[in-house]
Formats: sequence, C-alpha cells, structure tokens
Amino acid sequence: MAVVADAGAAVVVAAVTESVSNIGSPAQGPAVRVGRTLPCGPSASEHSSWTETRLPIGVGLGWRPETAWACEQRATLAFSEVIAESVPVRGPLPRALERLLERGVPVVPHGVSLALGSADPPDRARLDRLAQVRARLGSTLVSEHVAFVRGAGLETEHLLPVPPTRAALAIVAENVQRAQDVLRVPLALENIASLFTWPEREMEVASFLAELCARTGALLLLDASNLHADVENHGARVSAFLDALPLDRIVYVHVAGGERRHGFYQDTHAHPVGEGPLGTLAAVLARTGPLPLLLERDDGFGRRDELDAELDAIAAILASCPAREVVSRTSSSPATRASETDRSALRDRQDAIVRALLADGDAPHDVHLERARHVLRAKRAWVDARRKRRAGSRGIWARLRAMLGALDGRSALG
Repeated sequence: MAVVADAGAAVVVAAVTESVSNIGSPAQGPAVRVGRTLPCGPSASEHSSWTETRLPIGVGLGWRPETAWACEQRATLAFSEVIAESVPVRGPLPRALERLLERGVPVVPHGVSLALGSADPPDRARLDRLAQVRARLGSTLVSEHVAFVRGAGLETEHLLPVPPTRAALAIVAENVQRAQDVLRVPLALENIASLFTWPEREMEVASFLAELCARTGALLLLDASNLHADVENHGARVSAFLDALPLDRIVYVHVAGGERRHGFYQDTHAHPVGEGPLGTLAAVLARTGPLPLLLERDDGFGRRDELDAELDAIAAILASCPAREVVSRTSSSPATRASETDRSALRDRQDAIVRALLADGDAPHDVHLERARHVLRAKRAWVDARRKRRAGSRGIWARLRAMLGALDGRSALG
C-alpha cells in the first residue's frame, strides 16, 4: 500500500532535479505473465488487447525523491513504482526518474486518490490525469486501492475500507470498469490495511476482491504488509485469505515496514520490514511461486547500507522461493448494475464515517472508530510535518540557485 494508505503518501512528492550518477542496469529476470479474462460489461470488446502484462521477477523499490539515489545505484533493481499524483503531466520529469526510464526499468504509476471504493464514480479529471501519467511513464500497468478516501466534502488522506457487501461490490465494480475504460491498460487492485471493520459483512475481504476481479477483469496487487496488519489487528488468517484469491491474477507484491502503537499494528512505510511482514511475504510466495516484489518506503529512509540490507533480505526470500505453477482460477462473472438507492445509502454511511473521523461528528453506533481517530490524528500531524520539511527543502534549494545565479552574473560583469 502506498503511503497515503498508511503514513502520508497523499502528500504530493516533490520533484527531484539533482543529478544522481547512473550505475548499472536492472537485472531483467523472467517476467510474470498474467492471463486475463476480458471484462464482462458492454465495453469488453474494447479491451481485447488486454491479454497479458509483464513485470520482471525480482525486487523493486518505490521511487521517491529520497530513494532516487538507491533506485539509480542498485544494479539489480527489477522495477519501480511511483505515486502517480506526484508525477507532473507537463514539463520535464524529475531527471533521476527520467534516467531510470532510460535504463529500461519499468515504472508503475501507483494511484492513491481515485477512491474506487467510494459511493461516487471516480472523478473524470483524476482519471484523465492518471492516464496522462501512465502515458508519460510508458507503463503497461496502473495500480490503485480498493478503498475510499473522502466523504462529506472532506479529504481523509488515508485509505478507508469498503463494506464487504454485494451492494458495495456492484458499486466498486462499476467504478473499476469506468477507470479501466479511461486508462486503457490493466488496473491492478490493492488490498488495504483496515483501520476499522464494518458490521455489514456479507463476505470476506478476499472473496470481495476475487469477485471484483471476476466482474471487471482487473488484476491484483497483493500487499503482504497490509495483510499482516489485518492479521494482527482483525484476526485475519493468511491461509484463508490466499485460499479465496485468484492467485494467478497477482501481478506484483508490496512489502513495507511498520510498528505496533497503542496495541494496533500500523503499516507505516517508515520502519524496517520486520519478521511479521517478511513471514507473510514468504507464506504468499510459498503459494504463488516467484513474483515481482516491491519495497515501499516513504519516511525514515535510513542509511544506504540499511536500505540495501532490507532489499537484500527481500531478495533472499524470493531466491529461496520454490518455483510452482499456479492453477488458473481466472473466471468471469456477470456484472450487477449498482442502483442509485445503494449508492445513496453507501454515500450516507461513508459521509458519516468521515465526519466522525475528521469533523468531530458522532460516530455511527455500530462502527468502532476510537482507534481510527487516534491513528488519523497522528497521521495528519505527520503529513503536516512532512509538508513543512519539503517546503523548507525547496526554499533552501531556491535560495542556493538564486545565490549561484547572482555569482554567475557578477562573473559575467567582471
């Protein structure tokens, strides 16, 4: 899951323009090929070219301004991922990101703001922008979360869970289909770490994801750390979760660090990956065989040797993973049209949740939000501090450029 989901990735990542030396090229291992069933909606024929997508099997690292050096200097980097909202659609790309693309490293745009799990359809302007970013990066894949991020006119800057009901499934499936119609490339859907659980529960989360893929033809981005968080916080079982998923739809896997705070495990993306998430990752690969793996880090970047050691630990798990053929469970399921009544009811529920979390509204009597409120308050403080740090850094660089320009002007006059 990206940092908006867990520790602040809604913050637009500042562009990196500093020069970083280009060392090595990615180790292009075998690629994952994912067979896909075409969407069952009326636009299925339009997606006839969506027969497969590939990422190199290996270990990747999420591209951030603070990890640009590591992405460039790690010769075995298999692929990368960038927060889509941070990529400019006009003007030059950050030079370090451009060099990564020039090396032939696949870079997946990872969206954090579409709110595919919202009662409302995805905003067309956001979709168009995401499509432009995808085109700029030359990516054959886009990933996003099954979550909602706003309600009652407020932005939460956090990924919130969708009630696992059939009515919500119909709504999310329509949202995903609309997104795919605009993006024109496969969409990989990511499981999130839930801050709370809904009382209305007609199916398990993994079954919800599986049916969503069957209805839309979407792929899966499995976040092993988010799955670990749900195991710790809500009693989920890894084996049962994997049993319900169409494992042949998994196109890549996230792993990230976290920590336990006030009795709640938080996937922070700011701590080293611990034994828990690594164990969950190993359990996933034992079922799927080798897959492309990506380390997410959004803060607490540490020293180069620390980050390299973390990537090497993930690579060791991948190297020890036995090859196995995953039996295809890809299926299609006829879409059920979402009713406006169901959309209105879900909107009311989501608005009430957001007001309770952010605007001191009364929490719905059947949803426990005390812990979620605490997490979000801490999260927003972290986001504000991060924004100030980034603004301060940009101010320092602007002053340095102005000073250098003044010196150049004096030299020309002298």
